[in-house]
Amino acid sequence: MVSSLLEDSISKHRGFDFTARIVQPSGTVRHVRSRGEIDREHEDGSVGLFGIIQDISAQVAHETEIKKARDHAKEEARKAKIMADTDQLTGIANRRRITDELDRAVSMARRPGQALSIAIFDIDHFKRINDTYGHQVGDVVLKRVAKTAVKAVRRGDVVGRFGGEEFVIVLPHASAQTALVVTERVRSAIEAGGHNPNVTVSIGIAELAEGETCERLLQRADEALYVAKKEGRNTLRLAA
Repeated sequence: MVSSLLEDSISKHRGFDFTARIVQPSGTVRHVRSRGEIDREHEDGSVGLFGIIQDISAQVAHETEIKKARDHAKEEARKAKIMADTDQLTGIANRRRITDELDRAVSMARRPGQALSIAIFDIDHFKRINDTYGHQVGDVVLKRVAKTAVKAVRRGDVVGRFGGEEFVIVLPHASAQTALVVTERVRSAIEAGGHNPNVTVSIGIAELAEGETCERLLQRADEALYVAKKEGRNTLRLAA
């Protein structure tokens, strides 16, 4: 490599600047920087080079440590953000993240031809499960329901725990009819997804109307959920 660089420098009459990693016979690794310039040109065409070789091992070690520290800081920040956006029990999006996802989805859906639907569902008679089996079993049920719902939705849909036994699904690019198909898949998967105890969910769905706010969209989905629970549970209803 060095010979090639020097030959190129001489043939093109220009300087060079390169760094290299050198492994000494003892196994010690050193880093060097070599810089050179054209010194003079003679009438016969001969060229001289003037250059230095500098040991930059300490500088490289320092830069390596800085990079490690920077990478570590970035990784810790990434982990902190994940923790801030994740429901610690179920491992899915928490209320903060699902709210942010909904805000972004609503902004995107304001473009012409873009649809958006959301669904709110909760576990039927969840208090009875806690009272009968205990809160530890209730936590297992919450985790099972969350995992099942995530597997049942489409790629790009976001499932989050809004609080307690209530969950929200953000369905970008989904009309009400598409949302009905996806949420029915969620409902049936949860119903068939486990025993001791077996659980069901009620679901309310709403499609974003023109000019509608996130708050109003959530309210309409929640009203549809109330209707689903009032009309027997383990079902889904579309908001008016």
